[in-house]
Parts: sequence; structure tokens; C-alpha cells
Amino acid sequence: MWDVLPTELCGKVLTYVSLHDLFTVRAVSWRWRNLAERQTFHHIRDQNMVNTVEFGNESSYIQVKMYATQFDAANGVITFECREQPSTVLLATRRSGVILPVHPKFMTIHFDGWTSGSMPTTPPEQLSEKEKERYRLHSTYNYAQERALELPSWDKAGSHLVGDHDHILSFAYLQSQSYHTIISSYATFHWLKVSLSWLAAGLAGGVSQTPLDQIFAARYSLLSGQLAKQGCFKYDATSEPVLRYIMNDEKQTFCDLVEYIRTHDMETRLSRLQHALPAVGVDYRMIWKYPFAKAFVTGRALLLSEDDVIRGIEGGEQECKALLQSVYKRRNCERVIREQQQRRRSVIQT
Repeated sequence: MWDVLPTELCGKVLTYVSLHDLFTVRAVSWRWRNLAERQTFHHIRDQNMVNTVEFGNESSYIQVKMYATQFDAANGVITFECREQPSTVLLATRRSGVILPVHPKFMTIHFDGWTSGSMPTTPPEQLSEKEKERYRLHSTYNYAQERALELPSWDKAGSHLVGDHDHILSFAYLQSQSYHTIISSYATFHWLKVSLSWLAAGLAGGVSQTPLDQIFAARYSLLSGQLAKQGCFKYDATSEPVLRYIMNDEKQTFCDLVEYIRTHDMETRLSRLQHALPAVGVDYRMIWKYPFAKAFVTGRALLLSEDDVIRGIEGGEQECKALLQSVYKRRNCERVIREQQQRRRSVIQT
């Protein structure tokens, strides 16, 4: 019935739908998917929902707010840009060889609409306190809200691209020098491109409910085919040269990219883990669930090896699977017992 309604009327109906339900409407049909995705952009833009880029350290903390400005319907990508001035923020100042404050190595991106996500699941009363704590960890984890992006070194002046499988941030480092040999480093933010699946992931109640959509999937598929013809079958999709090529940066030619891939392996700890975990049957999005894995990725776990982290995550996921299966069986048993008790009462009453 819904598919026979005029497009204008369907669009009007969707203006009254919440952001969370708009992502659900996408699954109805291709027609409703297109309408819901466009309405999602208008909802975010008209409600002034922002993506907040956060980074800092022990001595400083910075937030940059970015607002929705464009929607790429073909790729399902929303572009966010800075509206408030100034969009340039101070990162570090070096005086006589001393850098203050220490430049942050990682940043997180948080979307305002995620605050309207689903409520955490209450653990069953039959579990022990330790089991309840583990249940909350596994059932409330949301990779989109926990994940962080590694920043280039602050002394690499010029424009940069950083990103992951479903979002890309463009910014630049600027440096200024005064008469007293004080060198200051600034960051100016250009745009942030995010996939709709990334926004949906932050609203979902669990990782299993969200897809693994790659931002600009068609471009990456074409690039993988071109690289395969050159004998390059494995590469870091989140490295800066690859991101530049995906974003059609004129400075990044295909020949230079092939040369880079042939001479560079997975450079970061995060990229190596993301490629290693699927080989042992673990979703790479589980990295940010475990504190020891976070510490390894950010360089704070000096005594952990990559194999230790992989085994730890694998063991944690096996424990998670066993715990959730146990909870599921207990709830089924409780439901069956309640149904049997109700039938007995009805028989006695008759």
C-alpha cells in the first residue's frame, strides 16, 4: 500500500518520523530507502545536529563542531563543515625546544543524534555480579561511539586526510613563528564525510544490528580491481595516500599510489589488527570494546604484543558468545515455565 502513495506525500509523511525510525524505513524498499536517506539529511541539517570532533590530553581538551551541509545520494554520504568561527585551533607551542601542550595522537567523533539511541539492556537477575558486569560490557558496546582516529604528527604541515571504513576527515596543520622563535602549530578543519551506515551504527543497540558498509564502496571496489591488475591484493584502505585517491585528490596519482602500496605494509597497529582479526573469526569492530586493545592501539600498552591482543580479543568474544547464549537459554526456560504455570491455572479454574 505504501509504495502506491505519491512521492510528495511519502516525503511529507517522513518529516514526522524520528531519526532512529528513518533508518528503519530504509529497509522497506528501494523507493523508501531513497526517500528516507534524503529525509535523514534534511532532518540532521534542519535540527542543527552536529558531529563533534574531540581530542586532547592531560593538559588540554578541544572540541570542534561541524554541521551538515551536503548530501551525496549516489554514495549515501553526508558532508559536515564548520559553521562557527574560528575553525582554527591551537594544538602546540614550542619554545626553546620544549613543546607545550603535548600534541594529541588520537581523536574521536561523536554525533548529536546518538543520544536518542536505544536504552541499555538490563541484565537478568539470575546472573552473578561478575556476570552482570560482563553482560553490560558486551550488550551496551557500540563501536561507532568508542572508536578513535590516529592523527598525523603535528609538525607535518599541510593538508591531511584521516578516516576509517565509514568516515573521512579533512584538515590541515598550520605553523606560525614569531620574532621570539616561538613556533605554534594550529589545525584548521575543512570537512567531515560520513556514511549513513556510520550514523545508524551509533543509534543501534549492538554491533550485530549494523552493516559493514564501506564509505564510497563503489570507488573502493574499482580501486581494488585496478590494484589487483598491478599485483596488489592487500593494502591499507585507511592510509592517507589511499584516502587521497578515493577523494580524487589531483596530487595523488594512481602510479604513485601503486608504488606506495608496494613499499608500505600495514603501518599502524590499528590497521594490522583490523586485518588480522577476521582471520580468526572476529569482527574487527570489537577492537575498541577491550581496554587492553585500546591501550595497545594508542601505544600505552608497552608489554603487549600484537598476538597477545588478538588472543585476548578472541577469548573475550568467545566468552561473550557463551554468556549471551546462556542468558538466551535462561530467558527461554523462564518463558516456558511461565506459560506452563498459566496453562495450569487455566485448567484449575475450568
